[in-house]
Amino acid sequence: MPELMIKNLFEKDIERKIEEVIKVDQADEETISQEISEYVATDSIIDSMQEVLDAFLESKRRPNEGIAVWISGFLDQVSQVLLSY
Repeated sequence: MPELMIKNLFEKDIERKIEEVIKVDQADEETISQEISEYVATDSIIDSMQEVLDAFLESKRRPNEGIAVWISGFLDQVSQVLLSY
């Protein structure tokens, strides 16, 4: 009978290297692939992203001087890309 261990319940090796921070300009394909395959979009993330996309599309349909999306916090490369639109 196989030994019953918690780590055997997981699909992936729980002792693999897990990056603490992934940068937008990350070039290592293995790391990028791992991060994308393990990303979990929670209901909250999906709802928030839908709000951003809806506001973006509305601003394209009816341009105005109002604020469609407010980006706050540390200004990183992702924020800069969003700001450029």
